[in-house]
Amino acid sequence: MTTRTGTQLSVGLTGYDYYVPDNVVTGEEIAEQSDLPVDVVTEKMGLVEKHVCPPNEDHATEMCTKAARGALDDAGLAPADIDLVLYHGSEFKEYVVWSAAASIAEQLGADNAYATESYTLCAGAPIALRQVRAQLLTGDIENALLVTASREEDLINYNNQDSSFMFNFGSGAASAVLERDPDDSRTRAFVRESDAKTDG
Repeated sequence: MTTRTGTQLSVGLTGYDYYVPDNVVTGEEIAEQSDLPVDVVTEKMGLVEKHVCPPNEDHATEMCTKAARGALDDAGLAPADIDLVLYHGSEFKEYVVWSAAASIAEQLGADNAYATESYTLCAGAPIALRQVRAQLLTGDIENALLVTASREEDLINYNNQDSSFMFNFGSGAASAVLERDPDDSRTRAFVRESDAKTDG
């Protein structure tokens, strides 16, 4: 897309941050609980350690809010500057049939933003970037705050070896600020074209 003067519009990532809880579970601990050999967990599965949330602490929105504050500081923006808060994290959050995005926007004080959510599992980040880039280029919004979190370790039963494909699930959150035509000095990276395909 170009402006009337022919200048190519851009979408830039101007801020980024992440949050992980302090609690760590090691591969040795997981091996002991699951009765799997340590080398299978640490070498074959590559699970040396992971961060996990304490019970009843660091819920998805809390982690997102912590990461988002850092991303906004990194971008030099205030919560009131944000036009859109997009949550594209896990569907496993504090409550079912509930908007994590709205809660995050409220916790941040992003009173001028509208909040929405996108769920595409492992493809959440690239699809969210694709969606928001399009919105920015059409002029629908000037900037957006993308937030994501996961704490699926709550669903894991280490005593069930059939669920070992989930053993690497840990906890954490990340956030990014995207802006339409930001100044180059504030841009950490540009969001380029993308492609998507689903094989069910």
